[in-house]
Amino acid sequence: MSALTRKLSGFFKSDIGHAYLRSPGALMATAVLAIILIAAIAAPLLAPQDILDPAQLDLMAANTPPWSVNEFAGQFYVLGTDDQGRDILSATLYGTRVSLLVGVVLGEHGISIADPANESLLLFSGQVPTDDGCKGSTEKDLSSQIGVSGAPFHLGLEARQPLVHFPVMSHLFRD
Repeated sequence: MSALTRKLSGFFKSDIGHAYLRSPGALMATAVLAIILIAAIAAPLLAPQDILDPAQLDLMAANTPPWSVNEFAGQFYVLGTDDQGRDILSATLYGTRVSLLVGVVLGEHGISIADPANESLLLFSGQVPTDDGCKGSTEKDLSSQIGVSGAPFHLGLEARQPLVHFPVMSHLFRD
């Protein structure tokens, strides 16, 4: 049994996993998210028109209403076409790919900025957790935690660099 399989089985045996499996709303949201992800990944296979290829534009199919056949092009368009003859279903599928990519990248950057910032705020309040989960670590522990927190952006803190250069606040961080 792999580590991922053990973690997933542990999750589904937990109280949160049990509540998740019993919630129809959570299961429905997961199914919708899975459909959106599959459609975004398979956009080149599912889209009837490649929106990135200008040779496929058909101005005679411009402004075709949804769920109808264009009388000039003879093609059926589920969501219709725009004023330049681009299939709106194809544009939606390709746009979903871009939207999901932007969301994942910005979410990762948000975590990489918020994680060390949160650790710094916890340090100022004296509640920084150590690696073993105990509270009350020191500045030396924090600088090593921020360096290995998985975040590429770590506020420029190095192992022996002091966090606070102000004499007024330096008494908060003495051992």
